[in-house]
Amino acid sequence: MSQKSMRLRRHLTTFQMMILGFALLILVGALVLMLPVCSAAGNWTSFHESLFTATSATCVTGLVVRALISSDARGSSICP
Repeated sequence: MSQKSMRLRRHLTTFQMMILGFALLILVGALVLMLPVCSAAGNWTSFHESLFTATSATCVTGLVVRALISSDARGSSICP
């Protein structure tokens, strides 16, 4: 590893790395769910709907979201 990445790694605790991992997973999930290919109608989904769906799917809250009902098989496979 390079010296700079070692310095950064020493400053992040395990808890901070877990929080960053959750945030990254939620952000990537939201960006993928925004794509028209994940919608049954083929339209772009708004960012706040995709973000809420990705957050509830990642944190396993069990919330039912309208965006999941209107998504096709690809969108449902991202958030089963």
